[in-house]
Amino acid sequence: MDNAWRARVDERLGALEHGFTELKASVDVLREAITGLKFSLQGTWAFMAIGFAAMFALCWQTLNAVGSLRTEMAAEARATRSEIHTDTSAQVSAIANAITATKQQAPQVLLVPTPLPDQHPKP
Repeated sequence: MDNAWRARVDERLGALEHGFTELKASVDVLREAITGLKFSLQGTWAFMAIGFAAMFALCWQTLNAVGSLRTEMAAEARATRSEIHTDTSAQVSAIANAITATKQQAPQVLLVPTPLPDQHPKP
């Protein structure tokens, strides 16, 4: 009975060792899968960080461009207002001069005959 018992224990120990070896192999595969997932997540985070940095740089450039555009538009508006004011002043002045000219009396031209030299001398 001692040999039969030992044979069963050896058989059970062999099965246990086989299961432990398979479990160890499964854990190794799981460890490799987790390592691959970790590297893929790190790569994803790196690409996202690079993408957000590029997007931030683009937004920064756009904001700077809009800021400079605002100052350029303000200068252009000032120049346009000045030009319109100058043109308006000139037009108002021309209209005022025309109105003043129509209200003034026209100069009167008097025609005075010039004396003619005597054709007959006096005695």
